[in-house]
Amino acid sequence: MKYFGLTAMAVMGLLACTRAQVEQPVQKTITLTTTINLGEDEDSKALSALGVKTFAVGEQVAVIYAGTYNSYTGKVVSAALKAEDIYDNGKKARITVALPSEGDQKAQNGGMFRMIYPASMAADGDPTVIHGDGNLKLSALGTQDGTLSSLANNLDLCVYDGYLETINNTAAFPSSISLTNRLAICEFNVFVGGVDKTNTITKLTLTNGTKTYTINRVASAGPIYVAMQPVTSGNIEITANDLYMKTISGKTLAAGKMYPIRLGLPPTVNLATLNGNYTAKDGETLAGTLGDDYRIIIPAGATVTLQNVSINANKSMSSVFPGIKCEGSATLILVGNNVVNGRHQDYAGIYPGPAGSTLTIQGNGSLSASSGAAPGIGSSSGDSSFIHCGNIVIEGGTIVASGGGKAPGIGSGAGSDTSQDKPSCGAITITSNVTRVTVSKGANEGSVYSIGPGPGGSTCGTVTVGGINVGYITTSPYIYAP
Repeated sequence: MKYFGLTAMAVMGLLACTRAQVEQPVQKTITLTTTINLGEDEDSKALSALGVKTFAVGEQVAVIYAGTYNSYTGKVVSAALKAEDIYDNGKKARITVALPSEGDQKAQNGGMFRMIYPASMAADGDPTVIHGDGNLKLSALGTQDGTLSSLANNLDLCVYDGYLETINNTAAFPSSISLTNRLAICEFNVFVGGVDKTNTITKLTLTNGTKTYTINRVASAGPIYVAMQPVTSGNIEITANDLYMKTISGKTLAAGKMYPIRLGLPPTVNLATLNGNYTAKDGETLAGTLGDDYRIIIPAGATVTLQNVSINANKSMSSVFPGIKCEGSATLILVGNNVVNGRHQDYAGIYPGPAGSTLTIQGNGSLSASSGAAPGIGSSSGDSSFIHCGNIVIEGGTIVASGGGKAPGIGSGAGSDTSQDKPSCGAITITSNVTRVTVSKGANEGSVYSIGPGPGGSTCGTVTVGGINVGYITTSPYIYAP
């Protein structure tokens, strides 16, 4: 009897659960249909090389709508498109959406709604806005694969903002909806030094202000496609394979348009891959960390870009040579953060070239230059080589120049008591175009100037800062930030 009673109770409980499940209310819905198209002027939706977007079987839209209760905001996803829903050569489709027809979540007659295509571009979670962009998954643009089909199917965002109509006291869509494209598409072919390198690019990074787009792809023939939010006269910083860099200035990219871009990048040498001394070429970019004790030389007349260069950053090299030697008048353009130290304590971080030449430093990047017992930028100390250097002109960037021993940060090295030939330096000019210049003299007793000649009979030309002849500067650290 005991077991029978337990069995009976179990059967009754099962029946009760079954009855409760059957009696649970079923959400009633109203089916809304409308014809959607991509707009006559939209040409960035692209599944083909011709830039023509056609709706595809299986695609869906998301609908954000206003409910009838306490400003309720809901989100639903449409039924997947079938072949019979698509017509007009794929430019139009009949979409079907089921919205609640009763209760707190009932669609509000005449209420706001937003349609988002594709549905994958609707933000995750419950929406809090309808016509605002808080319901868009713009973060999905941050990582892309560079292919046209993936972009068009998953990322190329189209939106319609409108109001539900009321037909027979029931909410309804407008009979036809024209979606507006919200993104621009860039079609990149990448050239390095005039040679098409698109098929070697596995990573492309574009930054516009706070927005960054990273394209990771398998090396293959191009083009490389990138969906971006619109840009108005903005600067776009581009990096390819974490090596080649370029900034495109004043670029405007309008929503709903596709832009073929021939991206020309400067030839770039990765210092980490060198297996011997290297003389840069005019127009070339040097990048990366120098992995061994090789000499880096800038030929006379050359303009060379330093891009995130690191040369003897830990000051461990001992060969008798500057970090960078200029053979004559030259221009260095700073991009990113650069560190250049002398290879030997008596040699400068950067040797500006022989007497009579001029080193010009430009760009928006930064440079930290130092030495163990010589200037960060200037001539060598003691009775070593390169004790006579030319003029130094700093026209841009953020510069930190530190002297070692008794030497100035910028200028001529300390003289040697055993040598008749004393170090010298030409004129030193810092213009008002720089971002900031910080210069420090060596910490050893006997050091005198942060900018100017070293002790021991060294000489230096005039020092001009911001257009004013200021004479040799003893303040250390000396900071100029116009």
